[in-house]
This record gives sequence, C-alpha cells and structure tokens, in this order.
Amino acid sequence: MRKIISIAVCMLACSMVFAASFSSVEGKLFNDKSFIFPDDLLEERSVIIALTLSSSRKNGEEQQKHFIEWQKKLKETSSKLNSITVYHISVIDGAPFFVRGAIRNGIAKEYGDLVKETQGGVLYLSKSERFASDARIPIDGEPTLVVLSATGSIEGFVKGAYSSDRMLQLQSLLGM
Repeated sequence: MRKIISIAVCMLACSMVFAASFSSVEGKLFNDKSFIFPDDLLEERSVIIALTLSSSRKNGEEQQKHFIEWQKKLKETSSKLNSITVYHISVIDGAPFFVRGAIRNGIAKEYGDLVKETQGGVLYLSKSERFASDARIPIDGEPTLVVLSATGSIEGFVKGAYSSDRMLQLQSLLGM
C-alpha cells in the first residue's frame, strides 16, 4: 500500500509541474547525422528520452551505465513498454568542436548494439543549465527518463536507476 501511495504522490507532483517542453536545439546522432532535438524525434505516440544531464564526465558515464540497464529492461519481451521508442540523448556542456566526434563515438560505443545509431545522440550546449531549466528538469546527477508526447510536450519524467517502482511510474506516465 505504501508503494502505491508513494507512486500516486509522485505522479500527482509530476502532473502538476508539467506543461513544459524542450527548447529546439541542433545535435548529432550516433551515425553523425544532424538532427533537431526534440522535433526530429517526435512520433505519432509518446516516446521516452533517456536524458543524460550531468555536471561532470564521471557522472555522465555513471548515468549511461544506468541507462544501459534501463534499455535492457524496457526492451525485454515481457515489458509492457517494449514497443515504445527510446532515444538516448547526452547533453554535453562546453566541449570544444575538435573533440565532439570522439565524445559522440565513445558514448555510442558504450551502448554497442543496444541502441540503434538513429536512436542515440549528443547535444553540445553552452548553457545546459538553461536548457534543463526551460524543460523544468533538475540537473541532480540522476539518470532521467523523460516521456515526450507526440506534440513535443513533456508529460513527466522518472529519475534514478532502474527499479520495479520506477518502471511502474514510467508506465503510468505513458498511460499503460
């Protein structure tokens, strides 16, 4: 019962906070093609954005490990969410242009075959705090799974490493 109450409180808090959306910014997919985030990722139904927002390289790498576990759990055949598209997007603040390709390739390599080259990418920003603030998502070192509607509005997000409770929160945000 306590789990149900905590999930309900979290969902209520998320629903009251959101009417936010991401600013449109240019990024690079793992396959080196340019894209506009989030516009080019929108589909006919909601998608999940595994968003790495961190203040350090080490924390970004830790979040990526958690997202790899999330990806495996989301794509299991027994998962209710295995048909939902998941995009893995890393936000990198202040990277010099001459190392950006190496950074993107390193991130893509860590995901390996788990994530298609067209479902992962990097946004190189000079003000990631402003980007996160505009979307009303705190930069707190936790992996963030954002549910993005077909119209581009943020329906809510789940923060943290995979757990069955967080999976239920994600399902609830997706109306499942």
